[in-house]
Amino acid sequence: MKILCIVDSHGSKKAMKEIKRKAKEADIIVCCGDITVFGIEQEKIIKEFDSMGKEVLMLHGNHELERELKAECDKTKNIKFMHRAMLKRNDVVFLGYGGGGFAIKDSKFERWTSIVEKKIKNGNKVVLLLHGPPYGTKMDELTKGVYSGNKSYITWIKKKKPALVVCGHIHENFERKQKIGKTLLINPGPFGEIVEV
Repeated sequence: MKILCIVDSHGSKKAMKEIKRKAKEADIIVCCGDITVFGIEQEKIIKEFDSMGKEVLMLHGNHELERELKAECDKTKNIKFMHRAMLKRNDVVFLGYGGGGFAIKDSKFERWTSIVEKKIKNGNKVVLLLHGPPYGTKMDELTKGVYSGNKSYITWIKKKKPALVVCGHIHENFERKQKIGKTLLINPGPFGEIVEV
């Protein structure tokens, strides 16, 4: 499955043009939040994603309100709001957890994952979609050895070993990748990157 991964596009017309171009090659699109600047033109941006004619899995970032973005996504044909949601496509299971990007620990994430992980069957490839980055990775490194990510996320990743983790929030780390065992972590940035799982 070819997944077009996007984060932190913040209403950029240049980014949207590139996303539309890359979407033609993808089977599914995942967007890990901050599609707007504090909600400005949110309805218009959602309509643009919907018009691509591909299934889009959408999270809110720290620039969108969860309730408002969910309501916009619910009006569309192709967009599924993925905060605290699980979706299976073929042998790939997508788990989504949006918002935030500022907490070092997240007990709500820990409780939610303890419930949904029981529903994942052996042999499924897991793709974890986050807005905020996992702690101690290239995705959250502010300066050499200084990290700002979430420890709850990295604990779950090391324990459950998903195939792919897509996150963002830290703009300085756009296009960074890292492997932890067999797990690929990526901050695809606003112009997006296609990853095959």
